[in-house]
Amino acid sequence: MDANTARRWLQRLMLALGVLCLSAIGAAIMPHDWLAGAVKQFEPQTPVYVVVEFLARFLSLFYVLLGALLVVFGRDIRRYATSIRIIAWWCVLGMGVFAWFALPRVVSGQTGGLLFVLIAADALVGNACAVAILVLLRRALR
Repeated sequence: MDANTARRWLQRLMLALGVLCLSAIGAAIMPHDWLAGAVKQFEPQTPVYVVVEFLARFLSLFYVLLGALLVVFGRDIRRYATSIRIIAWWCVLGMGVFAWFALPRVVSGQTGGLLFVLIAADALVGNACAVAILVLLRRALR
């Protein structure tokens, strides 16, 4: 794959992931009743106290921030190469550590339910996307 093709694929991937992450704004601003209903749907035994609401909203805002950075940085790969590399490694390490601890629980069936499995899958997919960004960035900068 030549550098121009890698750059175009990297821009497309970053735009697609960025827009997908930006959609988390809905979860950050949804009413409390909706959040409680979603938690009850996936984890009926988990009460929705301040900590759950805080974590759900701020994790959603984290994804919104990540999405905005991916969209902005994806417009000029060369200019933001260092920032893209830092964000990708940050995601690889963060999601990789979570996946490292979560995967044995998922495989052995010791999960807290469907929500935990979905979060673990998100970590694995996020890790794969971050690795793809690193590989494409390296090829695009040749």
